[in-house]
Amino acid sequence: MDYETTKIIADQAIKIIKLERKKKELKEAISNIHGILFSIGGPLNDNFKQYSKEQLRTFIRIYQETQGVD
Repeated sequence: MDYETTKIIADQAIKIIKLERKKKELKEAISNIHGILFSIGGPLNDNFKQYSKEQLRTFIRIYQETQGVD
């Protein structure tokens, strides 16, 4: 392989590594957001923050949208 081809492959490998790290960070953020929205770890995991039904519906829609993220 010539230098230019090797450089292109190396640059792509670096980009892939950075994207994999970002993906991991985003998945952790999604998990943290789910915990905040649904008070995971709270007493009995019930609605102790007293969200309205409309708020809970919105939170559930957000949750559902993020479930397809791999």
